[in-house]
Amino acid sequence: MTKDELLDHFATHAMAAQIEKFGVTNPYNLAQTAYRVAQDMLDNRRRILAEWKSEEERQLQYATADIHELRLPLRYYRCLVAEDIHTKKRLCEWPEKDIKRIPNLGKTGLKYLKEAMESEGLKFKGQA
Repeated sequence: MTKDELLDHFATHAMAAQIEKFGVTNPYNLAQTAYRVAQDMLDNRRRILAEWKSEEERQLQYATADIHELRLPLRYYRCLVAEDIHTKKRLCEWPEKDIKRIPNLGKTGLKYLKEAMESEGLKFKGQA
């Protein structure tokens, strides 16, 4: 369906809704209002689709973002990599209790990790 056909379709339905609600008062004003409503609907649709696309791009970027971006000390970075945690998405799939059990991470490493995750807006699985 072309943009003009879509606009006509929306305008026809908007016009029918106006006739049903108010009756036919001035056909010219009715058509003008219906097309304006239809154009607003199309503009809003474009805006919403653009927002969805940018959200999908952010999700893809998040899913493929390497934990190296957290700028952890090398020791703690290697602890995570040893557990096959290479992406931020994978890190967020782990509950904190399981992260605590990673060998050689310790309390200090967990502290660094929590601070880095907080600065990125990330959370462990199960955290609100």
